[in-house]
Amino acid sequence: QSLVTQTFAATAANTYLTYDRAYSPFFSNTDSLIIETSVNGGSTYSTLVSLWGNENTGAPLNTVGRINDFSPTSGGQWRPTIFALPVGTNRIKFRARSGFGNNLYLDNICLQVLPTAVTNTIGIASQGMWIPVAPYWRLADTVRVYLHRTDFPNVVVDSSISFPNSNAIVSPLFNKALNGSYYKVIRHRNSIETWSNTGLAYIRGSNTHFNFITPDGQAFANNQAIVSTSPFYRGMYSGDVGRSGSYGVQDSVVDGSDLSFIDNDAVNFVTGYVITDLTGDNATDGADLAVCENSAAEFAIRIAPAGGEPDVTPEQPKSLTEADRMKIEEGNRIQRERDLKNPPVDSKKFSYEEYLRSRHGNLLKNNPNVRLKENVIEKIQKNNSNTDNRVNGKLAGEL
Repeated sequence: QSLVTQTFAATAANTYLTYDRAYSPFFSNTDSLIIETSVNGGSTYSTLVSLWGNENTGAPLNTVGRINDFSPTSGGQWRPTIFALPVGTNRIKFRARSGFGNNLYLDNICLQVLPTAVTNTIGIASQGMWIPVAPYWRLADTVRVYLHRTDFPNVVVDSSISFPNSNAIVSPLFNKALNGSYYKVIRHRNSIETWSNTGLAYIRGSNTHFNFITPDGQAFANNQAIVSTSPFYRGMYSGDVGRSGSYGVQDSVVDGSDLSFIDNDAVNFVTGYVITDLTGDNATDGADLAVCENSAAEFAIRIAPAGGEPDVTPEQPKSLTEADRMKIEEGNRIQRERDLKNPPVDSKKFSYEEYLRSRHGNLLKNNPNVRLKENVIEKIQKNNSNTDNRVNGKLAGEL
């Protein structure tokens, strides 16, 4: 099936195709959307992009999890899409190819001439990698910044990878976002995902700046660790390095599972660029364990606005046709084969208390009120409380 535009005036530079899409996969059956452009009124076409959808993680067409006989019921099930058009384009074809999958919906199809995107700036710090002098990061590590819609916070509009500069500022470039208000969300390889305290205006072609570090309360629900008391600075909680049975797979909470992974790497003297190195010194040791213990003791967990979690729960149809039954049976067969090859991992949470008891069971049994470790992070903050090393008089994260 194809949806073809009429012939229109040839596009100039910086013209973009924008539209909204909604698609739910059906097991491993693969559907495709191929967008083609023409510069000669449709006599010939060239492929602009090919998108595919199925239940594999990262399928670019997907907007929700599996919902049989899918029909979008809320704005949170739609995703905005944008592609730059070749100069001279005067006709566009949307070509859908069915793989016995599910329904695909398109809406708000537009051609827009847009300003060239420019970098934005964001001040951000890490609890574990924090140092009290510029550049404030012991290791200029990779962070990814996401733009989430404020009306449907589960919808990601754009993302960008960046690195902190000499004043703890990252400079993400958002090529896909249109003008609007978005939550800015920071993800880092061993930190708790952190959201801005409110939706922030984004104007394509203009620079905007937001500082998570100072003043207090810049993160949603003030969900950051205190890294300095004078000046008063906050940074992302460190320690989210895995979940039970899955090293390196973040689960948005710092608990006994993370402590266990870090403890194990410390015992084995693991070095290099590894996820358990919270302090950024290329070695996993007691300092990393101390940072993680501090976060676990504070019950560090991802906090997002209502609606910030995507709804990916598979839904069964109310009435089944013979074709539905065949599709479901085939999907179940494929899933059984996958489970035999890769048995599911027990994802039971390993709490901070359970970790302490597993490591120090006899000590806790004999001394139930014993304090196992000094709070190293509090000591560091106290030692740095009178340190005010600014760059050209600027606070950390300021332009």
